[in-house]
Amino acid sequence: MPRTLTAAAVRLSNDPAPTDERLHTAELQVIKAARQGAQLVVLPEVFNTGYIYSDDNYRRAEPIEGPTVSWMKRITAEHHIHLAGTLMLLGPEHITNSLILAAPDGRLWRYDKNYPWVWERVYFREGRDITVAETDIGTFGLMICADVTSTQLFERYAGKIDALIISSSPPRAHEIVFHFPDGARISLASLLGMTEVQCARADRVFGEHVLESAAWLGVPVIHAVPYGQFSTHIPAPYVSFGITLARKPSLWNYLWQGRDAIATARYFNDNQIADADGNVLARYDADADGFAFAEITLPDSPAQPTGKPPRARVFPADIYSWLLVPYYRRGIRRALGQQMAPEDRHTQVWRSLLFTVGLLGYFIGRSGRQKRKHHRK
Repeated sequence: MPRTLTAAAVRLSNDPAPTDERLHTAELQVIKAARQGAQLVVLPEVFNTGYIYSDDNYRRAEPIEGPTVSWMKRITAEHHIHLAGTLMLLGPEHITNSLILAAPDGRLWRYDKNYPWVWERVYFREGRDITVAETDIGTFGLMICADVTSTQLFERYAGKIDALIISSSPPRAHEIVFHFPDGARISLASLLGMTEVQCARADRVFGEHVLESAAWLGVPVIHAVPYGQFSTHIPAPYVSFGITLARKPSLWNYLWQGRDAIATARYFNDNQIADADGNVLARYDADADGFAFAEITLPDSPAQPTGKPPRARVFPADIYSWLLVPYYRRGIRRALGQQMAPEDRHTQVWRSLLFTVGLLGYFIGRSGRQKRKHHRK
């Protein structure tokens, strides 16, 4: 027999602030939702700090025993709810962006973001596994923000979950504008040569695409999204702007202003709860603290999708990600010590291989030069 569950998707300001202030703000909304009967409450991505690109991110990462997870445990126990939200989680060697689902009895489930978005790779390491959280109120799949662009991730959850929890803080990337010190304003879309059609497709990612993907899975979705103005400096500015300006020689002089440029954009506002068919049951998109609240129906057994999940059409960011990964290791070591982010075995193997190939090339080249010199004599 199908079961029902009352859920709330909380919308908070994403302006950076001290953790204690942000936890207090979140607690007000969580308590309101609990008093209305919510059994599951979902908070936006990095709800405990706010979203910004800054070296402070390394120092604001917390261990699992830190204040944010301790707060989550207290709130769930006091109000007999399940609570989900993400934070920058500090481990012995790495930082991850981790979605924690806390139960009233103290149990925790953890999912590490698999697909950091572009500049996020400077601040944390990606995860590789999915998390199927088998709780007393249902079996949930967990995702964070840009994870929704991965068809492979939806496929990995297929047939395993009753509902999907997504915690996001997504800037509208196709609307990002760079403000340079000389007063110039240049959009990211123009630098990348995005067409109106491509921008329109990007506009669907956290709304229609999420609903279609959850409907493909055959499960309800609870999706928490913040509000506010995304405003930040860009990390690794010379690499970042070197890539984006490469196609625009007339703008190359802005490369040297990149360090002081500010990127701004609105956030997506698709803070909502939908049923297993992708129909929106509740939506809260005001630029004020609040939440969407709805009763969802969970299936008797997980649905078994057929075919392929919908594809998210976003601009390719692989080259950014590949070039920015070394900055994570450099930044976390500078902030937290040389014990952080040790090279994994694959990196060591590739480095040894490249060194060997380079050394072999050097000796082959040297031998060739000596032979040519000998023949000339």
